[in-house]
Amino acid sequence: MNTGFSKILKFLISAAIVMALFFVVSMPQTYGVTNSLFNMIGAPTIVNGQPTVFGVLLHGLVLYVITVLIMKFVDPKEKFYKSIKRSV
Repeated sequence: MNTGFSKILKFLISAAIVMALFFVVSMPQTYGVTNSLFNMIGAPTIVNGQPTVFGVLLHGLVLYVITVLIMKFVDPKEKFYKSIKRSV
């Protein structure tokens, strides 16, 4: 397998992971959990069933932090990538 294809494959896998994280972070149930936590301090993330600006920014920040942590601590030479590389 050439390195160009390997880089594209790693990029696509990383994009799929971020997409899955976005799906989880942006779910209404996740907003409900954060609303129950932050509503106690007077910063609701949902008002009348709609996310607030604070809620969207908070969930964006959470997505950013999780993505950075994954990029920092997940080694691209890990078994996961190698197994995909062999199967393709």
